[in-house]
This record gives sequence, C-alpha cells and structure tokens, in this order.
Amino acid sequence: MANDPQRLKRLRRIEKVRAVAKEMKLAEAARAESTLHQLRGLAERTRAMAAGYAARSDSTHAGQLAGMFTFSQSLHHMSDKVSADAATAQHLADRLGRDVHAAERSRATAQERADKYQADMARSAATNYADAAGRKGFGTKFE
Repeated sequence: MANDPQRLKRLRRIEKVRAVAKEMKLAEAARAESTLHQLRGLAERTRAMAAGYAARSDSTHAGQLAGMFTFSQSLHHMSDKVSADAATAQHLADRLGRDVHAAERSRATAQERADKYQADMARSAATNYADAAGRKGFGTKFE
C-alpha cells in the first residue's frame, strides 16, 4: 500500500462531508417530527371542537341548529383532513429517520476507511523505519 497523505486527506474530507450530510438529515428529520407533532395537536383540537359543537343543544330555532350542524360537519371534515396530513407527515418522518441512519452508516464507513488507511500508513512508516535502522553492509551485497 502506498504511503499517500493526499489520499488520507481525501478520505478525511469525505468523512467530513458525510458528517455534514448527516447533520442536515438530522435537522430535516427534526423539522418533520415537529410538523408531525403540530399536526397531531391540531387534529386533536379540531376533533374536540367538532365534538363540542355537535353536542350543543342550545339552539333556539332551526336555522341555528342547521348552522351548528354545518359548522360541526366542517370541523369534522377539517379534522379528518388534518389527520390524513399527520399520517403523511408520519411517513415522511419515518423515511427521514431511515435516511438519518443511512447517513450515519455512510459516515461511519468513511471514518473506518480513513482510520484503517491511517493505521496502514503508520504501520508502513514503522516498517520502513525499522528496515532503515538495521545494520548496513560493509560493501558487498552478500553480507
């Protein structure tokens, strides 16, 4: 194996790039989890509002009753839509979580490769130093 410090620099640079990519994936996954949490909260609040309006019975005439029923149905529809959006956000968050794990594996692989190459370079340098420090001959190649 060649003792190439430039190759080691490239391997370390690849490791850094993959670490940055992992951090970006982590940030994206955190945003997706935050969005998921907000959507779930919104769905629950909307569902509670719809149930509250559906249970009301203080209308004084049919117009009010029809208006409350329509409003309650709209809230139910909105809650269902937000729940569907939350399910989509859950799938996105799961996918981004898998992407984070893949990015970490990629970064770890790059680090292992660079560490192995650095160890090989050190071992090679030590071997070369040990060979150079040995006894020098007196002039003939048969000694």
